[in-house]
Amino acid sequence: MTGTILTSKGLRLITKVLASSLPLAFSRVAVGTGTFPEGYNPFYAIGLNKYKMDGEISGTYSNGEEATIIFQIGAQPIEESFIITEVGLFAQDPDEGEVLYAYLNLSSSPEYVYATNGTVQKLVEIEFKTIIGEVEHVSVITSPNALVTKEEFKQELQKKISHDGGDISETISQFEDYTRENSTPLDARTAISRIVSGIKHSKFVEYTKAALMGLVTIGEMRGLLVNHGLCTEPGKFFLDAAYGKYLTDQITQLNSDFSTTKVISLTPNPDWIKSDAGKVICFKIADRYIFQFTEVIFLKDGHVDFADTVLWTLGENTSSGHVFVLRPISDKTDNYFHTVRLYCYNDKIYGHYSNIYKDIEYFGLLVI
Repeated sequence: MTGTILTSKGLRLITKVLASSLPLAFSRVAVGTGTFPEGYNPFYAIGLNKYKMDGEISGTYSNGEEATIIFQIGAQPIEESFIITEVGLFAQDPDEGEVLYAYLNLSSSPEYVYATNGTVQKLVEIEFKTIIGEVEHVSVITSPNALVTKEEFKQELQKKISHDGGDISETISQFEDYTRENSTPLDARTAISRIVSGIKHSKFVEYTKAALMGLVTIGEMRGLLVNHGLCTEPGKFFLDAAYGKYLTDQITQLNSDFSTTKVISLTPNPDWIKSDAGKVICFKIADRYIFQFTEVIFLKDGHVDFADTVLWTLGENTSSGHVFVLRPISDKTDNYFHTVRLYCYNDKIYGHYSNIYKDIEYFGLLVI
């Protein structure tokens, strides 16, 4: 037997309520995972066949001789999933206490309740319809843990819209959907700002649609992902997280390299170098030596060779050999003849088979 069955105790309770003018007081709703065997009439049932748990009563309303009890399963955490196949509505009898008022067989259309896993919690809401006869007053003990029902939400929404001077049907059907010719939606930022700043319900759907029209879909976003830093069109492409990680690693390494900067001392040969004219700076970053020669002035003219002319001594050993050139800061046109070649090896910088001219300022840069 399927459908809602008014039990014998429920029928007697209606008689008592009508005779005493007391309200018909529903106390709780319970769900179970069993069913009564074939041939058994739930009219005589005093409880569920296989009780599982109580539901959270969220509200009730009556229509003539029928009452609807709205309850929820899932408003509270569910440890393991189960299938609801039976429901029992209980009421308070003035003589017997709590009795099973009506029984609902859901075996032909069961409700599946999912376990709460921390990220997904499905709320099952069931409307239990039962006969109440000619009872005028019905009361229900609602649960403080129950969530707002769909009917209550609709009623509250209608109250708000009516207060604003509208109607719920008009609100749903009469909004700007941007399908008309020359209809231009708001940009996404403006639409979202109006939604969060407080608006009438009659504008909520319109602004929501405008906001969604201005957003990029997941499919579009995939096509705009880039894994390089070569884009030149601003505001169009998205940086792929993988490339973002690569850039972060490069920046981290660069910061680490600069954090290890070391200044290396250079001692000029006083026989050849005027020490108070200009500077030579050497610093070390990530195992690379950078030399900056600025306004170097030699004290005498002459030919220098690799073997015997040391012009500077370094504060540490570079363990590398490199030839580089100092250029004159001069307005003369024969700069070629004034160029000085130098050779850096280990902790010395030598003159390298070139002529040096005094009283001319030289500059140069070396990276090894």
